[in-house]
Order: sequence, then C-alpha cells, then structure tokens
Amino acid sequence: MSRMPANPEIERFRVFRKLNMERKRWRAYGKCWRAADHIRHINSLYPAEQVKSGEEVLAEFRRIIRERNALPFRDIVSDYFRIGLNYKDRKFEDFVLWNEWDSTRKKLDRLVTHEIDVLLINKPKQNFFFTRRGIPMPERLGVLVRGDAQPVIISANNEKELLAEALNRYEIGLFSKPYDTCGGFCCMKILPGDTSGCLVNGQYRSWLELNDSLQGFPPLLIEQVVTQHAKISAFHMQSINTLRLWTIRDNSGRICFLDGIIRIGVGGSCTDNAKTGGVCVGLDHEGVMGDWGCCVYKIPSLIMDRHPDSGLIFKGTKIPGFQEAVELIIRAHECFSKHVFAIAWDVAVTQKGPLIIESNPHGGTATMQRMHGGWMFVYRRLQKQLLKTKSVC
Repeated sequence: MSRMPANPEIERFRVFRKLNMERKRWRAYGKCWRAADHIRHINSLYPAEQVKSGEEVLAEFRRIIRERNALPFRDIVSDYFRIGLNYKDRKFEDFVLWNEWDSTRKKLDRLVTHEIDVLLINKPKQNFFFTRRGIPMPERLGVLVRGDAQPVIISANNEKELLAEALNRYEIGLFSKPYDTCGGFCCMKILPGDTSGCLVNGQYRSWLELNDSLQGFPPLLIEQVVTQHAKISAFHMQSINTLRLWTIRDNSGRICFLDGIIRIGVGGSCTDNAKTGGVCVGLDHEGVMGDWGCCVYKIPSLIMDRHPDSGLIFKGTKIPGFQEAVELIIRAHECFSKHVFAIAWDVAVTQKGPLIIESNPHGGTATMQRMHGGWMFVYRRLQKQLLKTKSVC
C-alpha cells in the first residue's frame, strides 16, 4: 500500500515545534547554570546525611532538562524539592513531574471536554452533577455577592437572602470558596456573631467591612460547614481536615483506588491545603496514617512525626469510615465515561459517613509522590489511555 503524501503545513509545524523545544531546552540550561548557587543553597537546608550532594542535584537537573518534557525550568525546581528528589533513596526516573502529567492530561481533557468541565472548571455544575446521582456533598446555598449593606446569598432559583438570615438558620456556620481556584486561597469560614457582624476565619468583621471586602471579587460559592468526625477534628479543629484520594482505571477499565493522604490545617487556618501550609500525611490502603508528615510547599519541607499545634502523633492513627470513603469515590468515578482516566477527590469524614467536597483531574501529584513514591507507572498508563482515546474519538 502506498503511503499518503505528508501535508506540508503539518510537517512545517512539526519542525517548528521541535526547534522551539530545543530553544527552550537551551534556555533552561542557561537558567540552571545561573541558578546553580541558589539550588545548592536550597539543598544545603536539608539534613546533609540524608540528601544528595549539590553537584549530584545539579547533574539531575541537567538530565531532566535533556530527557524529560517538564519545562519551564522554575517548575522543575519546585517539583524536584516538593517531591523530595534530592533525598538519596529517590531516583528521579521513577517519578513524574507536574508539567509532564499536566500536558498529557490536557491532551486527554480536550477529547472529553464536557466531562472535564463538570469535574473541575464549573464547581456549581459539579455539585449538581453528583447530587443528582446520589453522591453526598455539602449542602450548597448558592453564591455570595456584595449587597447594599451586607453580603447577599443568591440561590440557584435566583432567590436572595441576607447572609445574617442564613447564619441564623445554619448555626454551625457557612463556608465560601471561589468558583475556579484551588489551593485553599480566598476561602472564608463564616460563623454567627451578633446583629452587626460575624466571625470570618476566626476574626470579627462587621457586615459593612465584610461587604466592602467583596468589592471586585467574583461570586463565591457558599455552602454549609461540614461537621467532621471528632477523631479527625482532634488534630486541628479550626479546619476541615480532608482526605485526598485518587482513583484510576486499570487495564481492564475497572475503577480502583490508587493512593491517598490526609491534609491537616495548621496555625488556626480554616483550610487544610498544602499551599496554605497544611500538613500532609500518607495513608495506606486500610486508612492508617504513616509514620510522618510534612508541609510540602515549604522549603525545606522537613519531616515531622506529630502535628505542630495539637502534638498528636500521626503513626498508626486509623481514619474512621475509610473503606466507605473509598467505595464512595469509586462509585462517583463510575459516573463518568471510560475516557476519564484519573480523578483526585477531596473527601470529608463526618459522624454520619464520608461526603465528597470536590473533585479534580490533577490534584497534587507532587504531594502524592512525596508520600507514596514514584508514579511513573501511572503516567505510562495515562499516556496509553490518551492513545486509546484518540483512536476512538
């Protein structure tokens, strides 16, 4: 069979893309050379007997630039130290870096755009999608917007209610978060106060102050505060300490649980996210905490065996209702088509059982690998899923 002639436009694009990648690699080599002293300094902040030498670390940076699709350089630096690749017992070949995972995920996302939109981009649609299918999620009131004298909640039916009136109905409090950001930024835990104000993240704010602070803000989703299980609350009661659990499709198409961690807030924060300083602790497949935890986004992310505020030891603590949580996320993943390969779930454990806070298709691969080891085998399967999806779409 004769081969079809190549499209000149496609060939030119491929050549341009290859040359552009080479140009980026050479620029990254230059940045690595200029940042060598800074990288050595970061590495020196870790215990010397546990980590590789500065020259070994720099040599690995040059190999990553040459062999892996992980540019830009600044992301390589942050991922390298978050994952803990500077430790002697870790080989970078076993680990997938953020931009490798994300670029492949986005290619797959473009083939299943509607479902990824439900998963990540549109959080109100996500809540509606899951609750209609019997997946428990926090009760959502609507969106929080600036009003005339105090903030106003607009429901899905376009009905308006003053925030003060809503707090009278929900004495345990309300929680607001942005539509489309992650990492716990711009979140507010709002508790009842008095007739002229309320408590926001533990601080008293008058209605007028809170209303003015919403000026220029996009609408915030607002939902009922989750009352978490007492055993989990004991570590840090000011935040909802959620489980970050991953599900993937195996080679036969069956949904299975991959790995999990628990994220615990620190310092009185209302959020447990790693980006806001939360401690991450690995969980085994029985829901038992590992020996240690760390604040992955802090450099150096030193290891700790107990919570810095409550002093409770992590090792051996079993998460109540863990198997029910795993069954729940598997059931939720089954709501999507076979082309949705991997999902990260944020799950809160309450006295009545687990409920899903939200889901997303990337969910902190660096943190998971820091706790559980390399995910290169998962990345290879993601690449296979992309090729399989391309062949049928």
